[in-house]
Amino acid sequence: MKKTILLLLGITLLVASCAEKTSFTITGKLPSGAYDGQQVYLQTLADNWKDRVNIDTANVVDGQFVFKGLAQEGPMLHFILLDDAPEKMQMPVGVVVEPGEIAVSLNDSASTVSGTPTNDSYQSFVGQVQSLSNEMNKLFEKAKEDEGNKELQAELEKQYNEKDKQLTSVTYGFVKANISNQVGAYLLSRNYYRFSLEQMEEFKPQIKTEVKTNERISKIEASVNAQLATTVGKQFTDIKGKTPEGTDSALSDFAGKGKYVLVDFWASWCPPCRAEMPNLVEAYKQYKDKG
Repeated sequence: MKKTILLLLGITLLVASCAEKTSFTITGKLPSGAYDGQQVYLQTLADNWKDRVNIDTANVVDGQFVFKGLAQEGPMLHFILLDDAPEKMQMPVGVVVEPGEIAVSLNDSASTVSGTPTNDSYQSFVGQVQSLSNEMNKLFEKAKEDEGNKELQAELEKQYNEKDKQLTSVTYGFVKANISNQVGAYLLSRNYYRFSLEQMEEFKPQIKTEVKTNERISKIEASVNAQLATTVGKQFTDIKGKTPEGTDSALSDFAGKGKYVLVDFWASWCPPCRAEMPNLVEAYKQYKDKG
């Protein structure tokens, strides 16, 4: 009997210890008294990583609200939204749910999230993105004011592109540091167009298996694989079809035989395609006798 009791006690302590290691608490603050009685929603991303789904609700009491739960799947991006918020507070606030004590402050100037490692780094990233985006918007507005000044336009465009490069660098740094969790993978799905093929190839093996089933990530991975298959030096993918006369034809009938082959895809309903035809004819005349 004693052994059974000790065993049960040991299991209970083990379960409690595991729960403590994976538990999170979100303590939120609002301007005292201004939003008491309102509800706050804790939301997660839907399976499509586009929509949001309510998973918990808390009431504002004395300017505070609390969410508690377990974070057993690693850092996950969630959102906090006040039910009846003024215009400046209607945007949901991103918060990373992970084990630990998370502090959230909601106000109409600048909401903040802190307390755990990923939240701290995520907030730093968001701040950098916001700062660069504001600078880029100012450059864009300045360019609109004097569109006739070509020298000024060129300088503003140069500055804008430089800020955009910085934005890409900041985004790459955060995604690289978090690509093995859902937060990094989600931001990759929103910013993949910023990264080179080499960077995307670097990210691919680090994405968690369960995240790869997401539709957005699956499409990105398929695109990367297609680009890798068609990079310079790779064996071409054979294309088969019919000639205008109805006979079978394949790219391999021409390519892969020690000569350069130009392949042009066009459609009769495509004006730019038709406009390019004279240039193709000239190219043919120039190179046809050179094999």
